[in-house]
Amino acid sequence: CSSDLGTPSILCLFVQVSRLQLGSVACRLQRRAMNIIFWVPLFWVALIGQTAFHEIEVGEDCPACQISFLQAELRTHKVSSGPKQHYWPHARGQVGHYSQTSYGIDSQNLNELNLTASLAWKWEHAQNLSTFIWGTLIDKDKNIIIASMQGLYKYTAHGKHLWNRKDVTMSEMPVLMGQQIFVMQQATAVMRAIDLDTGDDVWVKKVGPSTGLEGDMVEAYNGVVVAAVEQFGPMDNIGVPARRAIGVNASTGDELWSYTPDCGIWNIMALFPDDDTVNIMDMCGGV
Repeated sequence: CSSDLGTPSILCLFVQVSRLQLGSVACRLQRRAMNIIFWVPLFWVALIGQTAFHEIEVGEDCPACQISFLQAELRTHKVSSGPKQHYWPHARGQVGHYSQTSYGIDSQNLNELNLTASLAWKWEHAQNLSTFIWGTLIDKDKNIIIASMQGLYKYTAHGKHLWNRKDVTMSEMPVLMGQQIFVMQQATAVMRAIDLDTGDDVWVKKVGPSTGLEGDMVEAYNGVVVAAVEQFGPMDNIGVPARRAIGVNASTGDELWSYTPDCGIWNIMALFPDDDTVNIMDMCGGV
């Protein structure tokens, strides 16, 4: 049983009458199965559970009438609302509406906004201005992951420290997908899937000989992690573009596909227009 109404539980009663005999009269009546749906409180459903009735006699009131087969089944079914979505899983927010959010302050209150007075807590790295911060990600529980080239740090929305990964240095901007954070370290092309709750590695794999040396971003969607590896050309005063884009299996770290454009890839940030395709842009303007 299923429902589009979002009700947590439903009770379904299926009654099927296969044959009805009336005394000596040879009469067969075929009836379609009747589906009767009752909405009941969750505690009632839990108590009823599953019940089946078979071969029920009508009784003395109608001795000539016999229902040879009557089956009624009561069963429960939970309608799942689906997993909670991360509030800000990508560098630019949510796929489909980057850099936009339904959360915030009413526009009429913006002129009176005082961030200093409203400050609840703040985070400062020990290196202070020497720290390079890529950005922040926000998971489904409103926890905040601070991504820097000096490590990854996770805090609750109220500023309580949960875990850090100071060993994951020189990383590119990571991404959230499911219960994991996907990050790749610059130059070495070592990619990691990190458990969102514990901060422990789920898998670690070198996915290329090297990476570009610019503002590349790791992206992920629909079970595939997209990043850029290898170097296109020598180092200059603005960095080194990457040579090719790869798609990696999010469960194992194995490479699924590779694409090498005519020009290098500069500051890759893969876009996902639908569930099956990905868009990237090279440094010559090719898409």
